[in-house]
Amino acid sequence: MMTGRFQPGTFAMARASRQMTLAQLADRSGLSTPTLSRIEQGLRDVDPYEVEVLAKAVGYPTATMYEPLPANSLGLPGFYHRKLSAAGEKQVRGIEGRCLMASIGLRNLLKLVELDAPHSIPALDRDDNDGDPEKAAEYVRLRWQMPRGPIPNLIEVIERAGGLVIHCDFGVEAMDALYQPAPQLPSLFWMNSNKPFDRARFSLAHELGHVVMHHVYTEAPQAEVEADRFASAFLMPRADFRSECQTRLDLPALAQLKQRWRVSMAAIVRRAKDLRAITPDQYRSLMIQMSGMRRVEPYPISSETPRLLATLLEKFAQVYGNSTAEATAEALRIPVELVAEWRQLWPGFGDDNGPPRLRLAL
Repeated sequence: MMTGRFQPGTFAMARASRQMTLAQLADRSGLSTPTLSRIEQGLRDVDPYEVEVLAKAVGYPTATMYEPLPANSLGLPGFYHRKLSAAGEKQVRGIEGRCLMASIGLRNLLKLVELDAPHSIPALDRDDNDGDPEKAAEYVRLRWQMPRGPIPNLIEVIERAGGLVIHCDFGVEAMDALYQPAPQLPSLFWMNSNKPFDRARFSLAHELGHVVMHHVYTEAPQAEVEADRFASAFLMPRADFRSECQTRLDLPALAQLKQRWRVSMAAIVRRAKDLRAITPDQYRSLMIQMSGMRRVEPYPISSETPRLLATLLEKFAQVYGNSTAEATAEALRIPVELVAEWRQLWPGFGDDNGPPRLRLAL
């Protein structure tokens, strides 16, 4: 028998994560739409049998319905996102639900397995870097003792600072990545695995900028501009990048720089303009030449893959003997398909990178 109180907010978010309407849920559960609405609002008590029926209808373990959410919502100021306004309300609510419901499992996992990282993600006050994202990026690279030049594996860098990077297909074309802060959890970075990796990688650095600079509320438009500037400076440090950036960039040169710096050609052109390595006229000319490449550029870069979450699951299985996905899902109170998703490598990773390896020690 389950202990604790039924959590209406968790139930409502579970339904949202499936992008299920109240009418669809009524068909699955046998309860009326008005009754379900009252349950989600906490206006009606639910007996244990009904909890089982409702949990089955939304595809979650019954025990999950007794788990409070790690956060009430993922909206500003607690949650920054990229271009999410381009998605429909149902899709936005679905993404919010998926992230929050997955966070329940992550919270339970980290209660059982310790996350021990050599670095941490700093939270800077605006006075620390004079409100300059470029200085903030320089500070983080210095604090993490990163070598000069390009970052070969950004995901690994963030994982070594205790950030959890999780990839999944959000089903929203406009969104590349987002981050989620929640009490009792490390910084969570969600990446759209259905995106070209050069875009997803820049977006991950963009979200890192939010974590570093925007733990205190900042107006969304300003925060987005600052996070973009942080990402550019973090991935392409001023002195190192400027020394390699030709004054007359062309597409062949951009292709070479893309492979070395592991960012899109569009990001390279913007950085070159910001550093005055090229003129505004050159910038416009190059952007016109690349106008047909906005969604998918040529010369894709090799992908990286998150490993920390899979490592934590491996440690959990070793310590507690829960080696199957079903047993792990039951212990963490999440759907079994989520466990399988967390263990997957980035799509296509390993095709040109040799056999995948699981890092068992940080």
